Amino acid sequence: MLSRREKRVIVQGPLELQAYLDSSGEEDLKAGIREMFQVLQANPAAGEHVRRKLWPEKYVKQGINNLFRYRIGDQSRVAYTVVYRDATTCIVRILDFFKTHKEYERVFGYG
Repeated sequence: MLSRREKRVIVQGPLELQAYLDSSGEEDLKAGIREMFQVLQANPAAGEHVRRKLWPEKYVKQGINNLFRYRIGDQSRVAYTVVYRDATTCIVRILDFFKTHKEYERVFGYG
């Protein structure tokens, strides 16, 4: 088994998230997103694990086998999954970026 240092972690985000980061304004939120990328690169399980019974159907249909959420500030959230390509490579795939808590609640069925 390789140590954490020897494991390569790739963080993949949706195109919409990159477009948001490239837009102007809301620099505090963007700084939080960039920090999240660094944290997940260092520790893919840094987010909060979501129990399977709470998974929205749209994620179940994607065939994922784990789901995490990562809080960015008071309102924003990211949903992501961790995929192990092989013994040396781990992919953190960001499924959704929720700019507001209301968006997050709508997808997760809390609102």
